[in-house]
Amino acid sequence: MGEGIDAAELAGGFREVLSREWPIEKAKRHAEREQVIDEALWETLAALGWLGLSIPEAFGGLGLGADGLGLLYRELGACLAPAPVLPTLLAAELVMRAGAPEQHSRWLPAFASGAARGAVCWGPGAQAAWAGGGLRLNGRVADLLDGGAATILFAPVALDGARRWVAVPAGRAELKTIRTIDPSRTLATIEFADVDLPGDCLLGDGEAFGVEDALQAHAARAIAADSIGGGEAILEATVDYLKIRRQFGRPIGSFQALKHRAAEHKAALMVAGAFVDEAAEGADGETALLAALSAKAHASTVYAEVARDAIQLHGGIGYTFEYFAHLYLRRAKMNQALFGTVAQTLDRVADLLV
Repeated sequence: MGEGIDAAELAGGFREVLSREWPIEKAKRHAEREQVIDEALWETLAALGWLGLSIPEAFGGLGLGADGLGLLYRELGACLAPAPVLPTLLAAELVMRAGAPEQHSRWLPAFASGAARGAVCWGPGAQAAWAGGGLRLNGRVADLLDGGAATILFAPVALDGARRWVAVPAGRAELKTIRTIDPSRTLATIEFADVDLPGDCLLGDGEAFGVEDALQAHAARAIAADSIGGGEAILEATVDYLKIRRQFGRPIGSFQALKHRAAEHKAALMVAGAFVDEAAEGADGETALLAALSAKAHASTVYAEVARDAIQLHGGIGYTFEYFAHLYLRRAKMNQALFGTVAQTLDRVADLLV
């Protein structure tokens, strides 16, 4: 993190703004709407400069690095913010690592200011071939997080025997948006059928620059931080409920069995949070991907367990759609699936260890 910036103060600033701009009542109302992205919230995040946290100052960002980003992702998870911050900053990471200098100048300031929103995929890609002075794309690219909200999409392609990325402006290819169990997120699929793009939309060789590993590590750290923020928020709300819900003439939070359950969840979140902090601190090290994937697998599992039990601890009201507890469970389950399921993530961890 930058010199002179206190982590606790920065996190407190994120929390203060988000608690005001996106309280849980807004999250509940948002879950009932068709619109996934909240434009007003996005504009607020952009105006505050938060979208440029990891972007160098030369391009309008703050250059705070992975630890600063982790604090933001944590608070966004705590309030269930429906804003495509992660896919946009993944796009910025891709451009920073694989883009040419002129592509840095074209896209990074737009991402930092919120004028552009990005989405990235690094799964199976489409086919690209040279056509005149540009590229012709055919095939299908799936699982772009919040791709329907993006103004520019970055798709992997096979070109001349190498794996590359191309920048596809929204509207240049057929895009299908898929709603998920998490009402604050969508996935998108792009279909290319002889789509022509100019040659300057082509980014560098991702394998040569280690881009894919960097993107996976960034995404894993973000999901892990989101999981800790969400887990802490729903546990805090649950403990507050245990203090006011009365049974047999006294608050149910005074019952020893319920105290133990809440304490076990608190301890589990603290341990998982330590994993997440360690992954952020070692974001530029040789074991960055291993630490990030380990943190994601563990933190998302803990989050799902805390959110599931929180519904039970709320009793009958916890199971209603009108209450907010289910929103955290939905987000927790989505966190376990995004960018690789827990089983797939642990398989990759095992491969890296071997």
